[in-house]
Amino acid sequence: MERFILTDALLLTGGDNPKLIPGGAVVIEGEKILEVGETTLLKSRFPDARHLSARGKLVTPGFINSHTHFYSSFARGIPISAKMSNFKEILEYLWWHIDKRLILEDLYLSAMVAIIEGLKRGCTTVIDHHASPFACSGSLSEIARAVMDSGIRAVLCYEVSDRDGPKVTQDGIEENMEFIKKPKDKWKLASMFGLHASFTLSDETLMKCSSVAREVGFHIHTAEDKVDVEKSIENTGERVVKRLHRFGITGKHSIFAHCVYINEKEIEILANTGTAVVHNPRSNMGNAVGVAKVEEMLEAGITVGLGTDGYYSDMPQELLSAFLIHKLNKADPRAFSFDSAYKVGMINSSNIASRYFPAPFGVIAPGYMGDLVVWNYLPPTPITSKNFMAHILFGLTTASVDTVIVGSKVLMEGGRFLLLEEEEIFAEAQRVASNLWKRI
Repeated sequence: MERFILTDALLLTGGDNPKLIPGGAVVIEGEKILEVGETTLLKSRFPDARHLSARGKLVTPGFINSHTHFYSSFARGIPISAKMSNFKEILEYLWWHIDKRLILEDLYLSAMVAIIEGLKRGCTTVIDHHASPFACSGSLSEIARAVMDSGIRAVLCYEVSDRDGPKVTQDGIEENMEFIKKPKDKWKLASMFGLHASFTLSDETLMKCSSVAREVGFHIHTAEDKVDVEKSIENTGERVVKRLHRFGITGKHSIFAHCVYINEKEIEILANTGTAVVHNPRSNMGNAVGVAKVEEMLEAGITVGLGTDGYYSDMPQELLSAFLIHKLNKADPRAFSFDSAYKVGMINSSNIASRYFPAPFGVIAPGYMGDLVVWNYLPPTPITSKNFMAHILFGLTTASVDTVIVGSKVLMEGGRFLLLEEEEIFAEAQRVASNLWKRI
């Protein structure tokens, strides 16, 4: 099995007891970290391993985007004349308008654009939630092709919804199940069962999905806006989380994105079932839906991670947005502390991804995934194991990425992609996106 050494690094180890190791080295064997230690010692112990010097730069574990939509890459700058004044109108006149017109050709390139932009900001693993109701069959395979070509890791699912009729609903169920059963590289690709949201899913559909995929785990938008709660109470007499729990959608392998409008009882259900929640602050701000009770969920023991919900995978920037919006929302500068930011953006996001792969994420230590990011960051003040979150939030948000390593593969070096032709991909993406826009 191939061995690779990253040497001469200022290692930020991550994990529950984060440390800074100057002059550190990381040995990666296959997909996992084999050893961590001092550069001279490890180079002498593994003389035949390929090695690359970090040249004293800061090295962190790769960031995780725990909820996003690759296909949203082609929405940037799209001409939409409708004046969207609320969340439901944003769905109807923008996102549902786009997803109905996607064709298979769009999916590989929109995913590749999102992956490339994420890698340039240190994101090495993505949990994606896809929808293309009239290009459903084979859609996840197209996205998986982009994942494999790029070298990142991803968890994929297809969004089942009743909003486009029973045939489309059934197509979505079948696409999920076919991809779940499809042989795949377990180190690079994992599967979930995707659901849109409670307010676009009937009891019949939820029962059908639960019966075929309860052991797999579900990825669903949950109480993102008041409309989800209002429709659930109007149609079933239950709030969203309670309704989903009744159908077995909750659980340790499920992800509930957003959870902006949930109450104490629903927080208790999520905590008791081990259901993960993903916070998406930039999307929530952009859609003006509100601010999730993240600290209350953390206090209850819920694993709350961080996602972008279609904004591009700049996880340091997403984390800074979370750090600031909770202070403003509570009119309290003590809200959402550095510790909370670290837990949500790094520890919990890594723990969520770890549920779907053979090895854990988020720590530079033996046995963990060998996913590393070398940053072009010159700290203007001392950086220590006590203050590193200030450097992540106010330094890495503007620093560029020098090198990205996933397993024993170097995906980027010196700011340049080694496996991908970025300019060619973006030129082709412009052509395909222009054709999509003509269909809208």
